[in-house]
Amino acid sequence: MNEKYLELISKIPLTDSDKLLLSWGYNLVNEYLEIITQSELDSQNPVLELATGTGRMSALLTRLGYDVVTGDISTDDREKAENRIGKEHLNKV
Repeated sequence: MNEKYLELISKIPLTDSDKLLLSWGYNLVNEYLEIITQSELDSQNPVLELATGTGRMSALLTRLGYDVVTGDISTDDREKAENRIGKEHLNKV
C-alpha cells in the first residue's frame, strides 16, 4: 500500500470494533480505502455516505479531500463519528 495512504490511515482513531477486527487479521479501513480508490468518485461533488455509525468511512473520505453528506437512523454514535473524523475535517461533512 502507498506510504501516503498508510500515514493517512494511521491517523484515524480506532474503535473497539476496529481493534477486534485487527486482532482477527482484518482491517476494515484498508478495505474501505480499496473501495474508494477503485471507484470513480468525482471530488467536485459530495459523496453520500449512509449508515455512518462511528464514522469510519467519513473519516477516510474527508482525509482524502471529499465533501461528505452523512446519515444514520440513529444519532447515538454521532459524538464518536465526530471524534473519529476529527475537528480539522468536520468542515468537509
